[in-house]
Amino acid sequence: MLVSELFGFKAGEFERLSQAYTSSAQDLTEQADTIYGRDSEKLSSNWKDKYASKARDEMEREARSCEILAMKLRGAVSILDGFVAAMQTQRRELELAVIQAEAHSYYVNDDGQVRAHDPTKQSEADAYTPVIQGILSDASAIDSEATKLLGELEQHALDVDKDGDVDEDDVNTMRDEVLDGTAQATLDLMRQSMPTDASAEEQREWWEGLTDEQRQQFMLALPLEVYGMEGVPEEVKRELEGDDGYNRMTMLQFALDNANNRDMDIFDSNCAHFVSSALEAAGMKPKGWVTLQDDAWGHNEFSQWDTSWRDFGPSHTYSWVNAEANQNFFLNNGGERVDRSDVRPGDIIYWEQAGDHPTLAEGETSHAAIVTGVTPSGDILYTQHTDSRDNVSLNGRLPHTNVTKGDQNIVIVRPRETW
Repeated sequence: MLVSELFGFKAGEFERLSQAYTSSAQDLTEQADTIYGRDSEKLSSNWKDKYASKARDEMEREARSCEILAMKLRGAVSILDGFVAAMQTQRRELELAVIQAEAHSYYVNDDGQVRAHDPTKQSEADAYTPVIQGILSDASAIDSEATKLLGELEQHALDVDKDGDVDEDDVNTMRDEVLDGTAQATLDLMRQSMPTDASAEEQREWWEGLTDEQRQQFMLALPLEVYGMEGVPEEVKRELEGDDGYNRMTMLQFALDNANNRDMDIFDSNCAHFVSSALEAAGMKPKGWVTLQDDAWGHNEFSQWDTSWRDFGPSHTYSWVNAEANQNFFLNNGGERVDRSDVRPGDIIYWEQAGDHPTLAEGETSHAAIVTGVTPSGDILYTQHTDSRDNVSLNGRLPHTNVTKGDQNIVIVRPRETW
């Protein structure tokens, strides 16, 4: 990549493309919802012969096709999100490096070579060349990786598993393997622009060279990576840890380390148990002295033994293991609801039923997970148990949940230990 090409990077063009993809994905999801919820039901109730069955099957195939196309578009948005953030970081680094070179009366060629007007100063100017060319090389690698990822995403056909039909397995594969992979790609692209293996001094210079907006982007999207950089100021690390009675970085590390640890799953549904275990690991103290006590949160020694008593009630409070009770406990004991625009890694996300469902009442909370990242575009990445997922996209997965389980209200809670 040339200096002029990186300076000419236009983030706005990619952001407008992402907005167009997002709008198209929403249209496709609404079309799928219409087919699932209305048209196929009308066929089923009004037409009783075999032709109605075939027509309904074809309409549901069209609905699944719409869902898969919508997921592909949302996956592209995720990749572009990480790409834009990473390229803007590289451009910022280039700007600062060129300013430093020009401050010494050197000039920078388009290939990144730094030249001195005074030949006797060339050896000093040469020290800037590997820095600038390294920035260009990193930017080129990021560009190539994003291009490859978008190309791979485009190659996925509607029949994802290639079994000859567009069925529910294709929707699930697109969601659980392809779409979740694009969320990871967002973070991977941003990681490529971070000097995680550099010296503390180089990391300090990189951090100080970022704009305030870019610092916030990295703190939200890759908090553990920022926290682990020796050159990042201690006040930034304290901000990442939080002051709510638990260390958010310890919580995130626990969540990601145990995202696929099924040994800790001791109930039929373990989403709230996973959230509670992460908070406990992060230093949040239990409340109450017995697990059957009202307004308590915690567990006792039975929970550590593999016995028939290892169940909520004797060993765990209801607020420890049930998503709705978990949400209510934290809101009633010092926690607060936060808007999506204010979400931070270490907050808790709950799914509250808003649409029709055969077993869940309106307003009932059915699921809980841990916010482990927020992308530059505001997409929330979460980590959960039952099923086990790490850093998956809320924007990517929620539309499918709304279609299959009824509309969901997303409630974000910031727990605070006040007891």
